[in-house]
Amino acid sequence: MDKGQMVTHYVDTTQVPADRPRLTDYSVVPTYQAGYLPPYIHRNLAETDQAIADAKAELATLQQQVPQDQSAIDGLKECIENEEEAVARLKKNGPYLFPTAFTCTAEYWLASYDPKAPWIVSRESQDLDAQA
Repeated sequence: MDKGQMVTHYVDTTQVPADRPRLTDYSVVPTYQAGYLPPYIHRNLAETDQAIADAKAELATLQQQVPQDQSAIDGLKECIENEEEAVARLKKNGPYLFPTAFTCTAEYWLASYDPKAPWIVSRESQDLDAQA
């Protein structure tokens, strides 16, 4: 697939006569890959891991100071716990949030007005890369 191509599904309705009734069934089905996270999520996770490490170093410094500022220590501990929990949730649930591809399908049912074949059915399907 050309990286410059827009991710969309084109349905050619110019081939359908306007005077005929039609039914259209259109579906988009995402495809997920086990353990997949997009590159930008990996970058965000790396930045967050570094921010957590920096906060832990700052926490160690605060805990060594005399007198200790307990409210600052407690606030920093809470921030670290929240960030670690968010990272853990994203690593666990992320692969279910970011599809790798989509399958787009359109099915057209056109009245033929022929008693022997009352419907003309046509179907189009296209697989699209979610990262394009």
